[in-house]
Amino acid sequence: MIKRYEQAMLALSKENPESIAWYQAYDDLVWALVSSHPADLAMFCERFGGYDHDATPVPIKVLAYRLLAHASTNDLATRDDCIKMLDFYCAAGEFENVLAGFPGLTYR
Repeated sequence: MIKRYEQAMLALSKENPESIAWYQAYDDLVWALVSSHPADLAMFCERFGGYDHDATPVPIKVLAYRLLAHASTNDLATRDDCIKMLDFYCAAGEFENVLAGFPGLTYR
C-alpha cells in the first residue's frame, strides 16, 4: 500500500496544480486513503503526514489523521496523536467539525 501512496504523491508533485491531471492525482490519493486499512493509514501518516512534510497538502493530512483516529478507537495513544495533529492543522471551528462523531471528546 505504501507504494500506492508514493505513486499518488509523486503524481501530485509532478503536475501543475491548475491542470486536470493534478486533480486526478489528488482524487487518486484521496481514494487510496479512504479505502485503506488502518495500518496503512498509520504508515501514510508517519511517512507523509508530519510537520516536516510540506509537500503533502494539508487537507490530505487532515483526512488521513481523521480516518486513522476514527479507526483507532481501541488504541487511545494513536487516537490522541491523531487528534493533536488535527488540532495543529485546523482552525477552531474546523477542529470542532473534524472531531464530530468522536464519542466522549471535548473541544479545545
